[in-house]
Amino acid sequence: MKKSHYILFVVIGYLFSCINKSEKNDRSLMPDVKAQTINLVDSLGRIEISLPIRYDTFLKWVDYSDCGKPCNQQKYRFQPKNIPVSQESGFIWKGDLVDAVDRLTISHSQYIPFEILDTGLDLVRDKHWMGQEMAALPNFKVNLDTIECIKDRCFSVFAMQIDDSIHTEKVIAITTVRGNRITFDFLLRMKTENSIYKEFVRNSLKFIQTIKFSQKQ
Repeated sequence: MKKSHYILFVVIGYLFSCINKSEKNDRSLMPDVKAQTINLVDSLGRIEISLPIRYDTFLKWVDYSDCGKPCNQQKYRFQPKNIPVSQESGFIWKGDLVDAVDRLTISHSQYIPFEILDTGLDLVRDKHWMGQEMAALPNFKVNLDTIECIKDRCFSVFAMQIDDSIHTEKVIAITTVRGNRITFDFLLRMKTENSIYKEFVRNSLKFIQTIKFSQKQ
C-alpha cells in the first residue's frame, strides 16, 4: 500500500470517529424519550411525536371562550404526573401555576374549516403568525425566530425566555393542516435551574423535529 493511501485511510477513519463521537455526545444530552400519538378531533388527522418519558400524563379538553366556538381552543397536553394539573378555561380558570410548569400543549380552534389544499408550506402565513405570537408575549425575550421545514410541512418556530426570580423557557412551533392552525407550545417554569431547564430549549427543538402528521387509521 502506498504511503499516501495509508495516510488517506487514517484521516478518513479519524473523521468518522469524530462524527460518531459527536453524535453520541449529542444523544447523551437528550432525556429518555417515548413515541406518542395524538388523534386530533374531527378530520384533522393524527400527530406522532417523541417526548420525554417524564411526560407521563395526558389531558384533553376544550378551553371555552365567551365569544363562542370560533374562539374556543381544543387542547391536548402532556406533563409529568407529579406536577399539579392546570387546565385553562375562559370561564372558570384562575390562572396558571407560578413556579411548577413543565409541559407540551397542542392546540387548535374548535371551529374547523377545511381548505382543499394542505397549507403546510405557506411561509407567508407562518411568518404572520410568528409576529402575532411575539406581540402577545411582550415580556419575553426572543432568542430564536425561524421557519423550519420538517418532512412535508413548514413550521414557524421561536424560543423565548423570562429570567427573573422564576425561570421561564418557552418554545413554540406553528403549522397548518388544510387551513387550520396547529400550535405546539413547550413551556417550563421553575424557581431553580437544573439539567432539565438547561437543556429544555435544545431538547424541545429536537422534539419538534420528530413531528409527523398522518391520517387516522
